Amino acid sequence: MLRGGSVLASVFLCSACLLVVPTQPAAPPKKGPCSKDLVSKVTSLNNSLSQQMVNFSLYTPTIEDYKKCPSGTFKCFSDELSVLSEELTINGLSSHRAENLSRRLKGLARSLQQLESDCRPCELHQEESAGSFLGVLLKTVHVMNSGNC
Repeated sequence: MLRGGSVLASVFLCSACLLVVPTQPAAPPKKGPCSKDLVSKVTSLNNSLSQQMVNFSLYTPTIEDYKKCPSGTFKCFSDELSVLSEELTINGLSSHRAENLSRRLKGLARSLQQLESDCRPCELHQEESAGSFLGVLLKTVHVMNSGNC
C-alpha cells in the first residue's frame, strides 16, 4: 500500500506524463473521389461521337441519382458505356475511348463501396441519346469534383 508521499509522487508523475504525451490532431474528413482527367475523357468521347454521327439511346442516370447513390450511378454509366462500345464496334466505329472510360467508371464505382440495395436499377432510368448521356455524365463528374478536388 502506498503512503501519503508516495501517492502524491505517483499522481504528480502521471500528470506530468499526460502533459508530455503529444495529442493527436483529429484526422481531416475523408474526401470523396476526385478525377479531373475524367472530364477530358468524357469530352473527348463526346467529340468523337458527334463526328461519327452516332444515334444510340442509353439509360441515363441523373445528378439526383448520383447524390443518392454515387456507386450505382457510376456503375450504370459504366454499363451503358459498355453497351455503347459494343454498338460502335458493330457499326465499324472506334470503341476504345468508350471501353477505357467504362473501365475507369467501373473502378470508380467500386471505390465508392456503397450498398446498391438503395439504388435504382439502371434500366429504370430514362433513355437518352448518346450525346445527352455523355452530357449528363460530364455534369455528374463536375459535381463529384466540385466537392472533392
